[in-house]
Amino acid sequence: MTAKSKSSKLIIKQKTIYSGRGENYVFTVKELQSIGVEYNGYHIHDTDGLFGTVRALKRTNGVSISFKYAYGWENKNEWFPCGTYPKDDIARIRQERDWAKEQLRNGINPREAKKSNRIKQALENQQLIEKAKHDVLKDRTFSDLFQNWLEYGLMRQHDNQEITASFNRHLIPKLGNKPIRLITMEILTDIFKHIKNGGTKKYPRNRTIVKLYSELHQLFTWAQNNPTWSSLLINGIPTAQLNIQKLLDTNYETHRTRVLTIAELHQLQKNINAEKKAYAHATNKRIALQPLNEHIQCAIWIALSTMCRIGELMLARWEHIDFNKKTWFIPIENVKGVNGKKSAHTVYLSEFSLAQFQTLKNLQPKSDWCFPSQKQPEKHVCLKSYSKIIGDRQIDFKERNKKATNRRHDNSLAVGNDKWTFHDLRRTGSTFMQKLDIPPHIINLCQNHEIRNAIDKSYQQYSYETEMAEAWQKLGNFIDKEVIFRESFLAQYF
Repeated sequence: MTAKSKSSKLIIKQKTIYSGRGENYVFTVKELQSIGVEYNGYHIHDTDGLFGTVRALKRTNGVSISFKYAYGWENKNEWFPCGTYPKDDIARIRQERDWAKEQLRNGINPREAKKSNRIKQALENQQLIEKAKHDVLKDRTFSDLFQNWLEYGLMRQHDNQEITASFNRHLIPKLGNKPIRLITMEILTDIFKHIKNGGTKKYPRNRTIVKLYSELHQLFTWAQNNPTWSSLLINGIPTAQLNIQKLLDTNYETHRTRVLTIAELHQLQKNINAEKKAYAHATNKRIALQPLNEHIQCAIWIALSTMCRIGELMLARWEHIDFNKKTWFIPIENVKGVNGKKSAHTVYLSEFSLAQFQTLKNLQPKSDWCFPSQKQPEKHVCLKSYSKIIGDRQIDFKERNKKATNRRHDNSLAVGNDKWTFHDLRRTGSTFMQKLDIPPHIINLCQNHEIRNAIDKSYQQYSYETEMAEAWQKLGNFIDKEVIFRESFLAQYF
């Protein structure tokens, strides 16, 4: 039975819709547009094996027509999807049908061919994506690498402040915008030569070069082991090809060896007491030079008698000090080192060390910190402030063209022929322990040095608490008897 539709000239035959011009004619666009929701489920016959199915769309009150091409393959009937009208243009849908017919003429199953083309196109797209990624990555700069290293590859104390300041001063201005692939050994050599040329007889920049080179080499080594960055190191690690020794003075010692003698420590104490005496007798204390802060004096003697690091000392809280057990507990977060390779530390305080902490407690009884900030007692003192104060009072050994604002500029703490630092006190205390015949492994434990041998670390679990406590007590007794220069209080001030 053949019937005309009410809304168009389309021919309807057993739920199959034909062009109004006859069964052997293709549909015009106008005819396709005339097919409404009332034909939901009907089939479309467009000639040359192209068929469609009408689906009503509730949201738009329109229809979509899914077209497919019918063909036989290996004694089976198969369908090749050609597109959906009106999402796809009817001309493109017929082109898909014609492409399928061409594949059949060539003895190829069009469905398999299309599947293969999709895979091929996906691979090509992936290759294009990878190429685009590589094109972006190949121009990534030294600053990009450094920031990535800070975020994912480096964990230093105080949010990497020290290394960030060093790189920002010496490397970022010259390398920051340079692509990683273009950084060579020659470029790095020129940078280090520039640093060396900026040195003076007093401060030849050897230490700066050694430390900066070490940190830069760590950065590039990390990059080489990271798939994101390794492909950009087209010539390998540039620092590995650089002979840093050629840039250093022949007499430069890589490791600092400064140890204060007993005579120098006597002189240091005399200098501190002389300042106290001068200030006590000053007629106008508002303009007189302030003596060394008592907190810093205690820090000096604690650093010497416990061999602690100054950063650990500045972070000490009173909850960490047990006056009854005579211990100072240093939590792992306050200890210098890499996570996984450091551990909390307990210092068994000698009578001498304990007396220094008691003096501190009397100076600032209400603060939670052993070394509180003067302006904000609820916070600890800046970790570098005491080191700067010590350095400001050894100006003969410091490179400074003009006096720093609101800072000292004298030699009131200078002793010997070289500057001294808080870390030198740690080395000095260790040397004194050697003098007292304390075994080296006990000295290392007192300094909380890592046990590098993995087998020893695993199997040797004895704590040596008693031996360490005895070692610290011997050191305290030695300092109290041999190092402290005894002068009566009255002789100093009156």
